[in-house]
Amino acid sequence: MLYFRVICTFLIVTIFSVHTAFAGFADVASDHPHAQAIEYLQARGIGQENFYPRRPITLAEFLVMGFLAADENPTANVQNAPTRFSDVPADSWFAPFVARADRFDILADYQGRLHAERRITRGEAAKLGLALFGIGVPVHILEEEFGFRDVRPQHRYAPYAYQAAKLGVIDPIDDTTFGVTQSLNRGEAAELLYRLANYKPQNGATFIIHDNQSNVPHIALLETVWNEVQNNFLFEENIDEEIMLHAAIKGAVDALGDPYSTFLPPDKSSAFTDGLAGEIEGIGAYLSEEESGDILIVAPIKDSPAEKAGLRAGDIITAVDGVETRGRDLADIIADIKGPRGTTVKLTIKRNGSTLTSTVTRDRIEITSVDLVYTNNFAVISVSQFGSTTSAEFAAVAEDVLQKSPRGIILDLRNNPGGLLTTAVDLLGYFLPNGSVAATAKYRDGTRADTAYRTEREPVLAKYPMTVLINKGSASASEIMAGALQDHGAATIMGEQSFGKGTVQELSFFTDGTALKLTIAHWFSPREQPIDKHGITPSVEVLDNPDTEYDEALEYALQHTR
Repeated sequence: MLYFRVICTFLIVTIFSVHTAFAGFADVASDHPHAQAIEYLQARGIGQENFYPRRPITLAEFLVMGFLAADENPTANVQNAPTRFSDVPADSWFAPFVARADRFDILADYQGRLHAERRITRGEAAKLGLALFGIGVPVHILEEEFGFRDVRPQHRYAPYAYQAAKLGVIDPIDDTTFGVTQSLNRGEAAELLYRLANYKPQNGATFIIHDNQSNVPHIALLETVWNEVQNNFLFEENIDEEIMLHAAIKGAVDALGDPYSTFLPPDKSSAFTDGLAGEIEGIGAYLSEEESGDILIVAPIKDSPAEKAGLRAGDIITAVDGVETRGRDLADIIADIKGPRGTTVKLTIKRNGSTLTSTVTRDRIEITSVDLVYTNNFAVISVSQFGSTTSAEFAAVAEDVLQKSPRGIILDLRNNPGGLLTTAVDLLGYFLPNGSVAATAKYRDGTRADTAYRTEREPVLAKYPMTVLINKGSASASEIMAGALQDHGAATIMGEQSFGKGTVQELSFFTDGTALKLTIAHWFSPREQPIDKHGITPSVEVLDNPDTEYDEALEYALQHTR
């Protein structure tokens, strides 16, 4: 039995047409084997005098072709597109496509330098192409079902080669050879993307299916109830198949009892990724649902309406505009708190046993995730979250620090709720030797994998004495960064015990715009410190008084960083 990550099965739609003379490109004749695919791309904006179908395709070209084949053009109204990759200039012709791909986790396996203008292999193209169009791959491949001699089931591209060949979106070299390490030319890339673009859902969305055998227990009961509703429910105008399907899936995920696992319909999926990209409108606070059901403010964003209204990390929201939060879904609560700038929302807060009321005026929140100031010849670098633009922002800060050569660095991770692991690992590369372990993950089968979470750049800032500030609002990826720096002896950790959010969530996007955020592992620091429900213990405990404008923790760090 094979398990697929996406919840759709697909069939290819063959488009029959009469080939007339194809004059789009001077070097592509109408009888060219990939003429129809190339013409499809030309209609979507791939335009030059020549197409160069036999030329090997680069990673940058493939991403551009892929998004245009999917009828997406991220360059619209975009002049600069910062990315976390040090070798992708924000004003380069392909930067918007790299930024969009990374936003949707398509480039999660790439760190440090992307090398976007290198040629890619057929195996890599299969992986990227399937990811671009939201088509999942089997978790396990049976030896007897995998017939290619040049790629074994354990190969890193094996699931993608298997799925692409099985679905017919890429042709193997022959019956026994996939050609996983061979370069892909532009004509073959056009054909692959054309076939992917012309897949259509078969009979709508369904649960995980393999060879028409469902892996969902009691699927017949679900189908029976579904049919009963469709055929007999009195108020037929209230039947919405999409809402019903999303509610069924959401109910299954919610039944797991994990506050960090959730199914996101298209509107909430888009809002989630907007937050990582630094684009939100509301009060500017990161929220979390505790196992007790409490809705906790993990951290207010610096200079946000939430911070200006006096909201603090650790506050519990008990009601929004008079509606109690207990028993409600976190995504729905967040939707109620968000709203157009200039409008207000009334929050009922529980803090240290007391109940408070705060009316907050919503605003447009432009999240600049990295801030640099110089104090007493120390570089104070504040990182508010690990988003999709953080790496590019940090690269500029690092360049400034190297030019000014301060006495030391204060890395402020206080009230940083986390974000993208890949971004945290990238930032660690500025301080730890190339190849250093950033974190390990323990999955439910007991295996450990640290090879995917290693630094991949030269530690240009490692020469400076450094202190890291954390507090109870430091969570997830910020705890991974603090824990790695502590374990490697690269910095002194000061402040207070961190939040203790040490589980790994995998974010999967599906073709209908929905997404699944699922807990798949526990994080451990490089020296096996558990993070979940423990947090990072500072080497020096320093408490800041939130009722004063004086930053006691920062002042202590400035005095004791050597």
